[in-house]
Amino acid sequence: MDSFLEREGLEGALHEEGCFTLNPDLALKKLGDFQLPFSGAWAVKIVQAVIAAGTKTPIRVEQGRKNTRISFEVKSWDYESFRAQFQNPQSSPRADLNHLVMGLRSVGISESRPFDFVLRGQDTFVRWDSESLTSRVRATPALNSCLIVGHWSPSTTPECTGPTAREANADISQALSRRCFPCPVPLYIDARRLDALQFCPFHG
Repeated sequence: MDSFLEREGLEGALHEEGCFTLNPDLALKKLGDFQLPFSGAWAVKIVQAVIAAGTKTPIRVEQGRKNTRISFEVKSWDYESFRAQFQNPQSSPRADLNHLVMGLRSVGISESRPFDFVLRGQDTFVRWDSESLTSRVRATPALNSCLIVGHWSPSTTPECTGPTAREANADISQALSRRCFPCPVPLYIDARRLDALQFCPFHG
């Protein structure tokens, strides 16, 4: 701007210099609402997160009437780093954490759906209840790392659970089928394998 004003022969005067602040909760809500382009994209981000974290083992997606469970093996994740990044609107230098929190903000904050984040060998887990993150105690240490994402908000009436579950399962299945066939490790949704070029819905 200074060089432009000088080139144009104009003079400018500085009236005031200040800063602005951003409400972190509102920023997280905006990120959850607008970072992902379609319903079901959150599941694609979780697969990206697991791959970016360097897993060499299969990723398994199990769909049920009440929730979707994504099981994986990632040794570099811990609850403290996840909690700090989930509540921080700024990007992390770690791509795996960015993918993970982007997916979970979308489903957890934007859609107000609960999720459990469980790490293998831990006797605790992190729960998002659609309003806040809390630590919970397990009866026994977890045998596998996983994310368990509910299909609806806790405030949803029980009469809505059937259609909502079907729609959520269909969205996830379509998102993974269309976008995750290049996955470099085995990727299963229930008993169906998705990770091969012959499973490409466009050119298979």
